[in-house]
Amino acid sequence: MIMKMDVSGIYMQLEGKEFVEEYHVRHKVKSALILRNYNTKKAMESVKNIVSSIMGKTVVEIGAGVGYLAIEMAKYAKRVFAIEADPAWSWYFTEYLYKNKPKNLTWVFGSADEIPIIADVAIICSCSGIKDMKKKAYKMAKKVLIL
Repeated sequence: MIMKMDVSGIYMQLEGKEFVEEYHVRHKVKSALILRNYNTKKAMESVKNIVSSIMGKTVVEIGAGVGYLAIEMAKYAKRVFAIEADPAWSWYFTEYLYKNKPKNLTWVFGSADEIPIIADVAIICSCSGIKDMKKKAYKMAKKVLIL
């Protein structure tokens, strides 16, 4: 059973908190704390548009948020690496990942520029920091898709 999350809870708990801003500055993370793929249905819609680009390939998602998109991509890709630098998403959705993370998905908490991954395709689906993510993506893959 897919767990339903209320992402508005994250915003209410973290918005305007000094420790969040301090973390973002300290780790040079540009995070608006906004999810583009905020549920399974939205992630499925996003993947429909890129299935032919990821089918049977190694994919890296930079700015993976909570992992909805990564989990859906793993249904088609050979291997998916999901990278997320903001702990807001990781701690809140741990239970969801426990229940739904497939074996061919590796979840990485950290900055993409510190992780030596080589992939066929890099995916960016974010509301913030896209310019920096794009630079990192092209170091990891020749093909970069921005959703």
